[in-house]
Amino acid sequence: MSTFAADVVADRPARRAPAATLLWNVYDVTLAGLVILVSTDTFNRFGLGSPVWGLCYVMAVGRLVSAPRFMAWAFRANLTQFAYPAACLASSVWSKAPAWSFGSALQLLATVVIALVVGARTRMMTLILLMFCVLLVPLALSLLNWRTGVFGEVYAGSGGLLGIYTQKNMLGQNALFVLLAGVALSLVGAWRSLLGCLLLAVGMGIAALALKLSQSVTPILMLPVAVGLLLTLCLRRLNSQLIVLAAMLLFFAFAAGPLYLAIAGIDPIEEVLAAFGKNTTLTGRTRIWSFGLQVLQDHWGLGVGFLAFWRSAEFASYATIIQAIGGENVRAFHNFLLEIWIGTGIPGLVTMLVLLWAALWRTWAAYRASRSVAAAFALVVVVVSILLCLPGTGLYRQHESLLMFVVMFGASALVSMQQGRRAGQA
Repeated sequence: MSTFAADVVADRPARRAPAATLLWNVYDVTLAGLVILVSTDTFNRFGLGSPVWGLCYVMAVGRLVSAPRFMAWAFRANLTQFAYPAACLASSVWSKAPAWSFGSALQLLATVVIALVVGARTRMMTLILLMFCVLLVPLALSLLNWRTGVFGEVYAGSGGLLGIYTQKNMLGQNALFVLLAGVALSLVGAWRSLLGCLLLAVGMGIAALALKLSQSVTPILMLPVAVGLLLTLCLRRLNSQLIVLAAMLLFFAFAAGPLYLAIAGIDPIEEVLAAFGKNTTLTGRTRIWSFGLQVLQDHWGLGVGFLAFWRSAEFASYATIIQAIGGENVRAFHNFLLEIWIGTGIPGLVTMLVLLWAALWRTWAAYRASRSVAAAFALVVVVVSILLCLPGTGLYRQHESLLMFVVMFGASALVSMQQGRRAGQA
């Protein structure tokens, strides 16, 4: 018997009393739901972010203690995911703000540990259900705030609905994932019952309205890409006539679209951006990136320390200018690769790419092995998380949702594959 099989057998819920099994299942789902909520900025406006994170820390430790052999295997199998936190910890040695880098890197390490615990103990389909149901609650409350203002500030300074979040981009991002989860649930037949159909329709309607009101361009533009990729991976579940019709429409769109734009003299990029009140500088992002490249000229090797740029007096003038350009109360370069390179240099950049590659490979391998909607959704979440952060502010910091999702689904996909192999050998 393999090491994995031995560990699973040792921790197999079936060997426990039914009541204990049910209790631990509820425990795992509760932890996963809390992690999804707290990492997506749900509690920050109300001052509850830190206490909820503290609860997640305690619950994750409790799960480590309750299933030590299984979690030891999970950590050994996911050693690549610890390389980036290790690089961030190492950067505190040469950091411009060493205390801040060290403390933030420890939190980043805890973030990866919690994500691995959740991913290893939660099936991919359960994570899809949680992303749909759990994220739908703050979206509904955000629309309530839009109509009543009961939770305080309604709109962002740059326009767009905040809802109950502190950033409008988080509202748009969460709405995107709810819509994507809704499509996945539709593909597995959740709409076949009247109740399921009603819940999907209402939930996706709330998410679509929230996404529109957020005016968050990146999630809006990412939605058709994400849904299209998911549907492509799940073609065998779609009606053949619908596939042919969609293929014909896409063919004519790609064939006739560019010709019409050329004749009319329309620049599609400028038109799309103008529709959202943006311009070709991507709301100043290109100017922000130019500042980041200036910093890299002197610190391209090891960087200035994890998150130290925003806390160091040496770069205070740069940070003030960048924050003014961004138009929001967010200190970030709006590109996760640039942010990592500036903070932790080549070591951080390489280890982050290793982390992302591991998640991509595992979700792709799980999809190849099962062709399931859950595995397809996991792969799409990892891809979308990366694409969202090329012009965004996530995937590199502690307590951050997209990093949690990438690690979480990668770990869940790995466990799914190993369990499938064990079942095949039985």
